[in-house]
This record gives sequence, C-alpha cells and structure tokens, in this order.
Amino acid sequence: MAMTKRYLLILIFVLMPVLLFSQREKQSTQKETVKTPPVGIIRSETFDVRNVAFNKTHDIKGRGEMLRVEFEIANLIDEPADLYIFVIAIHELLDKSISSFRRPIPKSEMVKNFVPFPYELSNFQDEEGKAPEKGNNAFRFRELPKNPREGKNPITGKPYHLKDQLYVKTTHLSKYRRNYVYFNKIVLLIYDEKKLTGSDAHPVYRQVFHLSGKRR
Repeated sequence: MAMTKRYLLILIFVLMPVLLFSQREKQSTQKETVKTPPVGIIRSETFDVRNVAFNKTHDIKGRGEMLRVEFEIANLIDEPADLYIFVIAIHELLDKSISSFRRPIPKSEMVKNFVPFPYELSNFQDEEGKAPEKGNNAFRFRELPKNPREGKNPITGKPYHLKDQLYVKTTHLSKYRRNYVYFNKIVLLIYDEKKLTGSDAHPVYRQVFHLSGKRR
C-alpha cells in the first residue's frame, strides 16, 4: 500500500509540468486567434463616416479632370469635437512583380499623381522627395501629414466642428499632361484636436478607397 502511494506521488510530480505547459500553450493559442482589424484601417468610436461619394467632372477651365469627394460625419456621442480632415487623391501603379518575374517598381516611381485636400504638398512630402510642379511626376511622399492641424475647414480657417452632423466636400484636379493618368486611390484621414497633445499625432480615422478609373 505504501509503495502504491509512493508511485502515485512520483507520477503526479512527473505529469504536473506537462499539464501546466499544455494549459499555457492552449491559452497562448487562444490569444493569437483573436481577430484584429486589417492594417491601415482605423475607425473611431465617437463618430461615423457615412455616404461617401465620388464624382468625376471636367474642369471648367479645361485644365484636366476634377474629382469631387463628398461624405457625412455623424456624431455618436453627446460631446462635440473639433476635427482636422484630409482627403488625398492618388494614382498609384500596381507592382505586378510581387506575383510575376517583372522588374520591381521603385517606390519613387509608383506614384504618378498625388493631390491632397487641403492642397499643401509640402505637408506630405518626404525630405528626399521632389514636388511634381518642379518637373518630377514620380516623387516620394507620405500618406500622413507632417502637421495634422493643417486640415482645417477652408471656409472658416478653423478645425471642422462636429456637433451632430457634418458634411464635407473636397475637390482634386488631375491636370492634363503627357502620359495622363486619373486617380485610382483615395485616402481619408481625420484627426481629433483633443488627441493631438504632446507627441501623439495619430489619426482617429483612416480609410482607403480604390477607384476603377485610370486613364481618360
């Protein structure tokens, strides 16, 4: 009887680490399977962006084609907010070398058109990049502004004030030129004034839209 108890104690001591390791491994696997939002998409819990529309028209001065972006922002809480808003219209080449044997496209050559609203290219330009009006159609850029507080309402010169609902309209001109391209990618960025304190300059909302039109 004493020998049986002794063997049972030895068996428990041998199996205990295995059981603990198995439990930890199971918990770790459960944490890794938690679904997270896709990279690059940021949604706000305090407001919702609705009814996004894209309209293509010709510039009345004959300079090119105009993209009009319209959307609505609905407040989901009782507290108003001051927002800085950017809409970036881009024509970006698709790098097919990822799934083929073609030569990779350098990052500096992937962007053929970049028109932000408000239109201040220096706010999005890399230090090593060149602005297209200086004769370089392919340039390095950043899809996040250096100064988020530049995204003001052009009518008031102040941040967009969201109380209940807010309607935003932006325009982006794609100028006629050699090897003309239209926009095929739209980036919508929204910053909250209350969350721009200190070094925190992350948008509270980011969404990317892809347009089918490429050329005239």
